Amino acid sequence: MAITIAGQTWIFLGGILVGAALGVCYDLFRVVRLAVPHPAALVAVEDLVFFCVCAAGTFLYLLGAGYGQLRGFILVGELVGFLLYHCTLGAVAIRVFGVVLAWLGRFLRLLRRLTWDPAARLLRWMGRLAAKVARIPGNYLKSRGKNSRIPLQMHRGVLYNLKEQPWKIGRKKNVQCRSGLRNEKRQKQKNEPGG
Repeated sequence: MAITIAGQTWIFLGGILVGAALGVCYDLFRVVRLAVPHPAALVAVEDLVFFCVCAAGTFLYLLGAGYGQLRGFILVGELVGFLLYHCTLGAVAIRVFGVVLAWLGRFLRLLRRLTWDPAARLLRWMGRLAAKVARIPGNYLKSRGKNSRIPLQMHRGVLYNLKEQPWKIGRKKNVQCRSGLRNEKRQKQKNEPGG
């Protein structure tokens, strides 16, 4: 089917619009990359997805407007539309999105400082307090356990802990306290002639 010059002009202008639409699609990918840093492998996958979208958009436009015939002026129109958008509105849009993302980041940091940081400090403080409270019974039981292993003290000559114990092997069995030894010495001195 033959297309008139006026028809070809309208198809060319439509190609410019399709190219501009593909530029908007590309800017969506750029905005996502600005908002969230991507590794190189993910950027390559996004580029592949963008080229698939471009191929599908071009194919559908060629099928609908160009009656399925590949015409060079349609591809040139898309390229011109993409470049016009990218160098004019696209550059402005990316700057605007950059400013919006910067302000959004500041707002989210402020919101985090006002809400999350105090809550996190409160939770850390409560955790430390709970740990201290939980240690109290453990320390009490530990001290009770240590105290149960301490032998009884000797007072004023009363011998009530002379039981043979395994850690005192090799020591004298009949050990007396100091006051008891003093009393024995006094008795010996009294009993000695001349004392």
